[in-house]
Amino acid sequence: MTRKLGTLSEDTYKKILESAKEEFYEKGYQKASLRQICSNADVTTGALYSMSLS
Repeated sequence: MTRKLGTLSEDTYKKILESAKEEFYEKGYQKASLRQICSNADVTTGALYSMSLS
């Protein structure tokens, strides 16, 4: 199965959400780091900004 360029797989989307939940829980919303969320989900921040779930 192929995906359109610029889309996230469902698994990657779930990894990002789980990573974000952990980051917000540990550091709170104000101190959470998008870079750390992406790192934990094995996604670059640049790729995240340019992608969407389809």
